[in-house]
Amino acid sequence: MTNENLIAVLKTAQKEIATPQAYTMLEDTIATLRKEIAVKAAKSAGKQDLYRAMLAVIKSAEKHSPYQRALHGAWFDHGKQYVCNGYMLIENSGTPLDLPTLPDGIEPMNVQPILKARAEKEYPDVLRCPTVAELKSGIAEQKALAKCNGHKLRGVECHLGGGHVADAEYLRIAVQATGSTTIHAENRIAGYDEENKCGYQVGELWFESEDGTVRSLVLPMRWISADDSIGFTYKK
Repeated sequence: MTNENLIAVLKTAQKEIATPQAYTMLEDTIATLRKEIAVKAAKSAGKQDLYRAMLAVIKSAEKHSPYQRALHGAWFDHGKQYVCNGYMLIENSGTPLDLPTLPDGIEPMNVQPILKARAEKEYPDVLRCPTVAELKSGIAEQKALAKCNGHKLRGVECHLGGGHVADAEYLRIAVQATGSTTIHAENRIAGYDEENKCGYQVGELWFESEDGTVRSLVLPMRWISADDSIGFTYKK
């Protein structure tokens, strides 16, 4: 029996269930089956990595921004599919994926100003993009280092050179979604550091798939622009 048939059977059974507990259990089972269907569909379309990346953004939004319900699902705008957690954005203009959608009655985020600004800005810094494997290894190493030093981990930063720094987990998701090997970075300086006599690099980072159907934006972390280091550090 296929998952689709199982869902039909369970939905029919729900009508005969009287207890709230049993009804909830059936709802959870149906949700799990639907997720399996979505994963299989994405895999058959060669979009499994993109599906997982976009789903990770939704889960991140639900965890870190529980009251921003406009980020708790995927939506369509101008025929393209989007997810955002407030710190990163993924745009899918290819095959639409069966992702959780926004709650009923919730207006989606207006991404058009962001996309318009992207088209008008210059992104002069082209950075080497770490691979998913390198990002996973760097994150794991910093987590272990923080534990050894007795520090509570608040996140892992990835230094990309030229003062560009971003959350390593968001970079991992962006690379997984796009398969990109390069990052196009806005070279924008803000604030001023008296000791180092320079400003802070706050340029946004853009990733794009080879076929141009997937783009991702990752917001940077404020960092001294004179710092040209490359590698990983953890936040405590």
